[in-house]
Amino acid sequence: MTVEEAGPEAAEAADPDPDDLYAAAGALVADLVHHPWGRSSPSVYETGRLVSLAPWLTGHSGRIRFLLDTQRPDGGWGAPDPGYALVPTLSATEALLSALASEGRRWPAGLYVAEVVRGAGRALRALARRLDGSTAAGFPDMPAIEHITPALIEAINGHLDRLRDDPALAAWWTGGRLSPPAGMDGAFVAAAKAHLENGGAVPLKVQHALEIAGASARRAGSVRPVPLPEPVRPSAANGAGTVRDRRRVHRRHRRVARRPRRRPRRRSR
Repeated sequence: MTVEEAGPEAAEAADPDPDDLYAAAGALVADLVHHPWGRSSPSVYETGRLVSLAPWLTGHSGRIRFLLDTQRPDGGWGAPDPGYALVPTLSATEALLSALASEGRRWPAGLYVAEVVRGAGRALRALARRLDGSTAAGFPDMPAIEHITPALIEAINGHLDRLRDDPALAAWWTGGRLSPPAGMDGAFVAAAKAHLENGGAVPLKVQHALEIAGASARRAGSVRPVPLPEPVRPSAANGAGTVRDRRRVHRRHRRVARRPRRRPRRRSR
Protein backbone atom coordinates (compact mmCIF):
# COMPACT_ATOMS: atom_id res chain seq x y z
CA MET A 1 0.00 0.00 0.00
CA THR A 2 1.23 3.46 -0.85
CA VAL A 3 0.42 6.84 0.63
CA GLU A 4 -1.68 7.75 -2.38
CA GLU A 5 -3.76 4.57 -2.04
CA ALA A 6 -4.50 5.26 1.60
CA GLY A 7 -5.89 8.77 1.20
CA PRO A 8 -6.28 11.32 4.00
CA GLU A 9 -9.87 10.35 4.66
CA ALA A 10 -8.72 6.98 5.96
CA ALA A 11 -7.04 8.68 8.89
CA GLU A 12 -10.43 9.36 10.44
CA ALA A 13 -11.21 5.65 10.67
CA ALA A 14 -11.46 3.90 14.00
CA ASP A 15 -8.53 2.03 15.50
CA PRO A 16 -8.12 -1.30 13.68
CA ASP A 17 -8.10 -4.73 15.21
CA PRO A 18 -4.46 -5.38 16.28
CA ASP A 19 -4.79 -8.93 14.93
CA ASP A 20 -5.63 -7.62 11.42
CA LEU A 21 -2.20 -6.77 10.01
CA TYR A 22 -3.54 -5.39 6.74
CA ALA A 23 -5.85 -2.96 8.54
CA ALA A 24 -3.08 -2.01 10.96
CA ALA A 25 -0.70 -1.24 8.08
CA GLY A 26 -3.38 0.82 6.35
CA ALA A 27 -4.04 2.81 9.51
CA LEU A 28 -0.32 3.45 9.94
CA VAL A 29 0.04 4.84 6.42
CA ALA A 30 -3.11 6.91 6.82
CA ASP A 31 -1.84 8.35 10.09
CA LEU A 32 1.40 9.42 8.40
CA VAL A 33 -0.60 11.25 5.74
CA HIS A 34 -2.95 12.86 8.22
CA HIS A 35 -0.29 14.60 10.31
CA PRO A 36 0.73 17.90 8.70
CA TRP A 37 4.23 17.94 10.25
CA GLY A 38 5.35 14.75 8.53
CA ARG A 39 5.43 13.39 5.00
CA SER A 40 5.84 9.90 3.68
CA SER A 41 6.30 9.09 0.01
CA PRO A 42 7.44 6.15 -2.13
CA SER A 43 11.19 5.70 -2.41
CA VAL A 44 12.73 6.19 -5.85
CA TYR A 45 15.78 4.21 -4.82
CA GLU A 46 13.83 1.20 -3.51
CA THR A 47 11.43 1.31 -6.47
CA GLY A 48 14.37 1.20 -8.85
CA ARG A 49 15.84 -1.78 -7.02
CA LEU A 50 12.57 -3.69 -7.31
CA VAL A 51 12.30 -2.92 -11.02
CA SER A 52 15.81 -4.21 -11.64
CA LEU A 53 16.11 -7.10 -9.18
CA ALA A 54 12.54 -8.42 -9.10
CA PRO A 55 10.83 -7.65 -12.44
CA TRP A 56 8.53 -10.66 -12.00
CA LEU A 57 6.68 -9.06 -9.08
CA THR A 58 3.14 -7.82 -9.59
CA GLY A 59 3.08 -4.11 -10.36
CA HIS A 60 6.27 -4.04 -12.44
CA SER A 61 4.76 -1.73 -15.08
CA GLY A 62 3.42 0.59 -12.41
CA ARG A 63 6.82 0.92 -10.80
CA ILE A 64 8.44 1.85 -14.11
CA ARG A 65 5.64 4.36 -14.71
CA PHE A 66 6.31 5.85 -11.28
CA LEU A 67 9.97 6.35 -12.17
CA LEU A 68 9.11 8.01 -15.47
CA ASP A 69 6.51 10.29 -13.89
CA THR A 70 8.78 11.43 -11.03
CA GLN A 71 11.81 12.25 -13.18
CA ARG A 72 12.76 15.90 -12.91
CA PRO A 73 13.10 18.13 -16.00
CA ASP A 74 16.89 18.02 -15.63
CA GLY A 75 16.86 14.22 -15.92
CA GLY A 76 17.47 13.41 -12.25
CA TRP A 77 15.39 12.14 -9.35
CA GLY A 78 15.16 12.91 -5.68
CA ALA A 79 16.06 16.10 -3.88
CA PRO A 80 17.17 19.11 -5.95
CA ASP A 81 20.54 19.03 -4.19
CA PRO A 82 22.96 17.23 -6.56
CA GLY A 83 24.61 15.32 -3.74
CA TYR A 84 21.44 13.81 -2.34
CA ALA A 85 20.05 13.19 -5.82
CA LEU A 86 22.92 10.95 -6.92
CA VAL A 87 21.82 7.62 -5.40
CA PRO A 88 18.13 7.79 -6.42
CA THR A 89 19.14 8.94 -9.91
CA LEU A 90 21.58 6.05 -10.27
CA SER A 91 18.97 3.58 -9.07
CA ALA A 92 16.25 4.85 -11.40
CA THR A 93 18.60 5.03 -14.38
CA GLU A 94 19.84 1.49 -13.87
CA ALA A 95 16.24 0.32 -13.51
CA LEU A 96 15.15 1.86 -16.82
CA LEU A 97 18.19 0.43 -18.61
CA SER A 98 17.51 -2.99 -17.09
CA ALA A 99 14.02 -2.91 -18.62
CA LEU A 100 15.50 -2.04 -22.02
CA ALA A 101 18.23 -4.66 -21.77
CA SER A 102 16.02 -7.48 -20.50
CA GLU A 103 16.11 -10.57 -22.68
CA GLY A 104 13.42 -13.20 -22.82
CA ARG A 105 10.88 -11.11 -20.91
CA ARG A 106 7.68 -9.64 -22.27
CA TRP A 107 7.72 -5.86 -22.50
CA PRO A 108 5.77 -4.31 -19.58
CA ALA A 109 2.17 -3.57 -20.48
CA GLY A 110 1.07 0.05 -20.77
CA LEU A 111 4.55 1.41 -21.51
CA TYR A 112 6.16 2.57 -24.72
CA VAL A 113 9.78 1.73 -25.50
CA ALA A 114 10.34 5.27 -26.72
CA GLU A 115 9.40 6.89 -23.42
CA VAL A 116 11.65 4.55 -21.44
CA VAL A 117 14.53 5.22 -23.85
CA ARG A 118 13.92 8.96 -23.60
CA GLY A 119 13.92 8.84 -19.80
CA ALA A 120 17.07 6.74 -19.69
CA GLY A 121 18.87 9.08 -22.07
CA ARG A 122 18.00 12.17 -20.05
CA ALA A 123 19.12 10.40 -16.88
CA LEU A 124 22.45 9.36 -18.39
CA ARG A 125 23.20 12.93 -19.46
CA ALA A 126 22.35 14.18 -15.97
CA LEU A 127 24.67 11.61 -14.41
CA ALA A 128 27.48 12.43 -16.83
CA ARG A 129 27.27 16.10 -15.79
CA ARG A 130 27.23 15.24 -12.08
CA LEU A 131 29.99 12.65 -12.12
CA ASP A 132 32.40 14.64 -14.28
CA GLY A 133 35.47 15.30 -12.12
CA SER A 134 33.63 14.54 -8.88
CA THR A 135 35.19 13.12 -5.73
CA ALA A 136 33.77 11.15 -2.82
CA ALA A 137 34.23 14.16 -0.55
CA GLY A 138 31.75 16.12 -2.65
CA PHE A 139 28.80 13.92 -1.67
CA PRO A 140 26.86 13.79 1.62
CA ASP A 141 27.46 11.02 4.14
CA MET A 142 24.48 8.86 3.21
CA PRO A 143 24.15 5.19 4.24
CA ALA A 144 26.50 3.00 2.16
CA ILE A 145 26.78 5.66 -0.58
CA GLU A 146 30.45 4.74 -1.08
CA HIS A 147 29.38 1.17 -1.98
CA ILE A 148 26.00 1.75 -3.66
CA THR A 149 27.39 4.35 -6.08
CA PRO A 150 30.11 2.20 -7.71
CA ALA A 151 27.84 -0.86 -7.70
CA LEU A 152 25.11 0.95 -9.63
CA ILE A 153 27.58 2.59 -12.02
CA GLU A 154 29.02 -0.84 -12.79
CA ALA A 155 25.53 -2.17 -13.50
CA ILE A 156 24.70 0.83 -15.70
CA ASN A 157 27.89 0.35 -17.71
CA GLY A 158 27.02 -3.32 -18.17
CA HIS A 159 23.64 -2.36 -19.64
CA LEU A 160 25.28 0.22 -21.90
CA ASP A 161 27.65 -2.42 -23.23
CA ARG A 162 24.71 -4.68 -24.10
CA LEU A 163 22.73 -1.80 -25.64
CA ARG A 164 25.67 -0.31 -27.56
CA ASP A 165 24.26 -1.27 -30.94
CA ASP A 166 20.65 -0.37 -30.13
CA PRO A 167 19.71 2.46 -32.53
CA ALA A 168 16.95 3.71 -30.25
CA LEU A 169 19.24 4.43 -27.29
CA ALA A 170 22.00 5.74 -29.55
CA ALA A 171 19.71 8.61 -30.52
CA TRP A 172 19.49 9.71 -26.87
CA TRP A 173 22.92 8.79 -25.53
CA THR A 174 26.13 9.21 -27.47
CA GLY A 175 28.49 9.20 -24.51
CA GLY A 176 30.57 6.28 -23.27
CA ARG A 177 30.70 4.51 -19.94
CA LEU A 178 30.21 6.37 -16.67
CA SER A 179 33.08 6.76 -14.21
CA PRO A 180 32.60 6.63 -10.42
CA PRO A 181 33.76 9.54 -8.29
CA ALA A 182 37.35 9.47 -7.11
CA GLY A 183 37.50 7.52 -3.86
CA MET A 184 34.64 5.21 -4.82
CA ASP A 185 36.49 2.57 -6.80
CA GLY A 186 34.17 -0.29 -5.90
CA ALA A 187 36.92 -2.50 -4.44
CA PHE A 188 34.73 -3.41 -1.48
CA VAL A 189 31.84 -4.34 -3.77
CA ALA A 190 34.04 -6.71 -5.77
CA ALA A 191 35.36 -8.28 -2.57
CA ALA A 192 31.85 -8.71 -1.15
CA LYS A 193 30.66 -10.42 -4.33
CA ALA A 194 33.57 -12.85 -4.33
CA HIS A 195 33.10 -13.53 -0.62
CA LEU A 196 29.41 -14.38 -1.07
CA GLU A 197 30.07 -16.55 -4.11
CA ASN A 198 32.54 -18.57 -2.05
CA GLY A 199 29.96 -19.12 0.71
CA GLY A 200 31.35 -16.55 3.10
CA ALA A 201 29.23 -14.59 5.54
CA VAL A 202 28.98 -10.81 5.50
CA PRO A 203 28.48 -8.58 8.54
CA LEU A 204 24.93 -7.63 9.45
CA LYS A 205 25.66 -3.98 8.62
CA VAL A 206 26.52 -4.95 5.04
CA GLN A 207 23.32 -6.96 4.70
CA HIS A 208 21.36 -3.71 4.96
CA ALA A 209 22.79 -2.86 1.52
CA LEU A 210 22.99 -6.40 0.19
CA GLU A 211 21.68 -5.29 -3.19
CA ILE A 212 25.18 -4.03 -4.03
CA ALA A 213 26.20 -7.68 -4.55
CA GLY A 214 23.61 -8.16 -7.30
CA ALA A 215 23.36 -11.73 -8.59
CA SER A 216 26.09 -12.85 -6.19
CA ALA A 217 23.68 -12.41 -3.28
CA ARG A 218 20.92 -14.57 -4.76
CA ARG A 219 20.45 -17.81 -2.81
CA ALA A 220 23.54 -17.02 -0.76
CA GLY A 221 23.53 -19.62 1.99
CA SER A 222 25.31 -17.34 4.43
CA VAL A 223 22.51 -14.77 4.38
CA ARG A 224 19.81 -15.74 6.87
CA PRO A 225 17.06 -13.91 8.77
CA VAL A 226 18.22 -12.40 12.04
CA PRO A 227 16.06 -13.23 15.08
CA LEU A 228 14.73 -10.25 16.98
CA PRO A 229 15.35 -10.12 20.74
CA GLU A 230 12.50 -10.79 23.11
CA PRO A 231 10.71 -7.68 24.42
CA VAL A 232 12.16 -6.58 27.74
CA ARG A 233 9.69 -6.29 30.60
CA PRO A 234 9.80 -2.67 31.80
CA SER A 235 10.22 -1.93 35.47
CA ALA A 236 7.18 -1.54 37.67
CA ALA A 237 8.10 2.09 38.28
CA ASN A 238 7.03 3.23 34.85
CA GLY A 239 3.70 1.41 35.06
CA ALA A 240 4.19 -0.50 31.80
CA GLY A 241 3.97 -4.22 31.16
CA THR A 242 4.91 -6.71 28.51
CA VAL A 243 3.57 -6.74 24.98
CA ARG A 244 1.11 -9.43 26.02
CA ASP A 245 -0.06 -7.30 28.95
CA ARG A 246 -0.62 -4.30 26.68
CA ARG A 247 -2.59 -6.44 24.23
CA ARG A 248 -4.84 -7.64 27.04
CA VAL A 249 -5.46 -4.07 28.13
CA HIS A 250 -6.15 -3.03 24.52
CA ARG A 251 -8.70 -5.83 24.08
CA ARG A 252 -10.34 -5.00 27.40
CA HIS A 253 -10.74 -1.35 26.38
CA ARG A 254 -12.04 -2.43 23.01
CA ARG A 255 -14.71 -4.62 24.57
CA VAL A 256 -15.75 -1.79 26.83
CA ALA A 257 -15.88 0.62 23.89
CA ARG A 258 -18.16 -1.72 21.97
CA ARG A 259 -20.75 -1.93 24.72
CA PRO A 260 -23.89 0.01 23.84
CA ARG A 261 -24.35 3.18 25.80
CA ARG A 262 -27.33 3.33 28.06
CA ARG A 263 -29.68 6.21 27.59
CA PRO A 264 -30.22 8.26 30.72
CA ARG A 265 -33.61 7.77 32.33
CA ARG A 266 -35.94 10.70 32.29
CA ARG A 267 -37.19 11.77 35.64
CA SER A 268 -40.91 11.98 35.98
CA ARG A 269 -42.24 15.33 36.96
